[in-house]
Amino acid sequence: MVDASAALKDESVRRQATDPSLSFIVQAPAGSGKTELLAQRYLRLLACVDKPEQILAITFTRKAANEMRNRILKYLEQVHGPRPVASHEVTNWELAKEALDANKRHGWELERHSSRLRIQTIDSFNASLSRRLPLLSFMGSSMEIAQDAVPLYEATCQRLLCRLGEGSEVAANLATLLRHLANRTADLITMLCDLLMRRDQWIKLIMQHHGETEALRASIEHTLQAEVAHRLEELIQALPADMHAELAELVAFAAGNLLASDELKKDERLLVACHSLLHLPKPDVSGLLAWQGIAQLLLTTKGEFYSKLTKSNGFPADKKQEKVRMTQLLSDMSKISGLNEKFAGLAYLSAELTDQQWRVLQALIRLLPELVSMLWVEFSEQGQVDYVEVSQRALRALGPDEQPTDLGLVLDEQIKHILIDEFQDISIGQKQLLERLTAGWSEGDGRTVFCVGDPMQSIYRFRQAEVGIFLELQRSGLKHVPIKALKLETNFRST
Repeated sequence: MVDASAALKDESVRRQATDPSLSFIVQAPAGSGKTELLAQRYLRLLACVDKPEQILAITFTRKAANEMRNRILKYLEQVHGPRPVASHEVTNWELAKEALDANKRHGWELERHSSRLRIQTIDSFNASLSRRLPLLSFMGSSMEIAQDAVPLYEATCQRLLCRLGEGSEVAANLATLLRHLANRTADLITMLCDLLMRRDQWIKLIMQHHGETEALRASIEHTLQAEVAHRLEELIQALPADMHAELAELVAFAAGNLLASDELKKDERLLVACHSLLHLPKPDVSGLLAWQGIAQLLLTTKGEFYSKLTKSNGFPADKKQEKVRMTQLLSDMSKISGLNEKFAGLAYLSAELTDQQWRVLQALIRLLPELVSMLWVEFSEQGQVDYVEVSQRALRALGPDEQPTDLGLVLDEQIKHILIDEFQDISIGQKQLLERLTAGWSEGDGRTVFCVGDPMQSIYRFRQAEVGIFLELQRSGLKHVPIKALKLETNFRST
């Protein structure tokens, strides 16, 4: 049975989601009727625009695009029949009738020209942008999109490896990477292929700091420090406040005993950071060593909280009271889902690069522009590009926010409303495209963005989907557009 209260709440959310004056991101679990919601929003927008082309609906598969188009056309056709009785069917009928009234009023003739409904995949939209300005976007009309781009990446890597031994800077950087990987060429190719597949995530940063290696190192280390602070903050939030003082006292007790032991088997550097704790360390870079020491004292080599304590953990047999307290604390902590994993993850955090790490990373950074250039040569020879390239070239066709191309300016005038299905499958490059399309928008100008999806259903990992973008949009909205987060809860397919 469907939960009546949840269904009633969803009905209110659905009514709100069709408001054509506001932008929304809707979290819609499987079976919640998101396709119907998208169709309702589209119909409502048709009643408000001057031309149907002012509405752009984007999906990630042809099947989804066809399903949305067919759903909208079906609702429009049903208006010619009797008014339905069921409440949700009445809503569809009324919205479709308003859309048909606009169709008649403006002379769109959607019955004969349904292609005026701009419902297409993200890839076809990107390709259409690139081909409209082929010189600027560096993409000719003969280029095809490779469904499997891995062979293109592998061929590019082989091109690069052929330069080993030529006495150039490229050869020297390749040698540095191969030494680091113990001459495992296959591992180097795998790593480089993965980087090519994700180049939209790093190419801008690399080119910005081209020749400025120290500035790039500082930028990378700043990112590392931010990640340390983020992970420690998450840990603090997961750890109940009433455990903080007890944990700090018992960790300091254990660390002191181990440092005084004749058989020290733990990392002394981490124990020193813990033995004088009066309270838990700060959740930032300054407290990282102490937090790593705490994790060392709490977890087994398998990443689980200790269930039994001995002198090797810093709790000698004659310290029964402290041993009982720590055992109880560990038991309580083990009941908190995922807490042990958060502690275990601290071992891999670092706030800075060692000189050796930087030498290897620097060699990789210097190779990447050359690798991308060789990929473009491979694209040209094969007459194929990958999805990332199509996305990047579409961005170039639109131009930067502060200096849009003529095409960018035209689209800014043409597109009034954007709808995106399965938003959890969006990539970083696709998010940049959305930001570029809405760069000239301002709050209250009548233009809207509508995104729907479910973070729990992200499937396009091979296409570099970043589910974190969905969560970020829920929290902060889009760069140029304030967006309200909504959530559907009812599953109409099953209980």
